Amino acid sequence: MKKRFSFSSSVLILIGVLVTLAKYYYGSSSWGGFYGVLSIGILIFISGVIFGVIAFAKKEKGVLKYISVLSVIVVVFFVGYLT
Repeated sequence: MKKRFSFSSSVLILIGVLVTLAKYYYGSSSWGGFYGVLSIGILIFISGVIFGVIAFAKKEKGVLKYISVLSVIVVVFFVGYLT
């Protein structure tokens, strides 16, 4: 079975964004917990981006690798909107 880095990338990016946004919108009872979960979500997202780069390097077929790159662009604009 071949490893599909593009699929793993999309899943990790989605989970990272959902964890980060859920903690941003629902808040936390303490600042330490807020930044802890926020950093975990960002780390999951970054690992998804790394898997997307690996998918491009291995020249995997399919459009999932393009979707992961598009999500990176969307997140950059979202962070720019928040600041």
